Amino acid sequence: MIKVINFKTKLIIIFQPSLNLDSLCIRHSNVTPFNCASIPLSKMKVSTNHYSPTSNGCCQIVPIVPMQRPEKKDLTKGNYVTLKCKTHPGDRDSATYDLPIPYFKSGTPEEFFKWKRNVEKAISGQGATDGPSKYTLMCRLLGGNALMDFNLKAEEFETETNPNFLEVIKDLTRHVFPIKALQTQKRFMRRFLRKPRDMKTREYLSRVCEINKMLVHFPTADQDSRLPNDEMLDLLEFGMPSSWQKAMILQDFNPVDHTMAELVSFCERLELTEPELEKRSPKNESSSSSSSRKKRKVVFQRDRDTNLKGDCLLH
Repeated sequence: MIKVINFKTKLIIIFQPSLNLDSLCIRHSNVTPFNCASIPLSKMKVSTNHYSPTSNGCCQIVPIVPMQRPEKKDLTKGNYVTLKCKTHPGDRDSATYDLPIPYFKSGTPEEFFKWKRNVEKAISGQGATDGPSKYTLMCRLLGGNALMDFNLKAEEFETETNPNFLEVIKDLTRHVFPIKALQTQKRFMRRFLRKPRDMKTREYLSRVCEINKMLVHFPTADQDSRLPNDEMLDLLEFGMPSSWQKAMILQDFNPVDHTMAELVSFCERLELTEPELEKRSPKNESSSSSSSRKKRKVVFQRDRDTNLKGDCLLH
């Protein structure tokens, strides 16, 4: 589908490729008739999808949970609350500990997962087993749009019970995540999962396994939503550098037939054999090359002047 835009009249024409361009004409009260076939393709605006193409022509998918772990944020006064929890809530003489939990107003899905784990620790540490206690705790730890969505969903139920609380949490999760989050994350892992150059092998495999465990907590997900172990091993092999994949073929090492620990051990041995590459920025390389050219030019001029002085019989 092609969009033809005339900026002077703000007219947009959408037509299928099967239409006859010679018979297509637009008339306007203030515009003279023109033929769409006479418009060069260089001046046409072609609609594309929201994926940006990469250097190899493929469309890069932005994952819901990226490979890089989020940076740890410092807790500032007024942005978190410290809850007093017990190791064994049923025991009065149980040891206590402080659990700082930041208020969740908005954020990334991974930040929501981290906040939700802290809330589950607070529910267990404070012995909030009934529905009203959980509702009260959630209203204390939420804020902004997240609190508004929580209250709107809670008003749909007449009582504050544990089953109703789970339904409200599911709706809050859908509020934080974008649409088709599970499909997008799996599509990224199956098509664009690659080991970053600055990430160690053990850290890379640990991060991929961590993301795979998060899939069961995505909206519309269940316990079978995570990728199976054999598919994970195959994706990890495909995400390794090409030189490592060649070494696996030469040594007859098929990751699918081995465990995750054996794959880590094999890749770490390959990692030790590779020398550290010197990282040079393009700016430094261009500056060094330009300075060397200037140096060669000066030396050439000096040699030529010296030769001229040596050839002169008077001097």
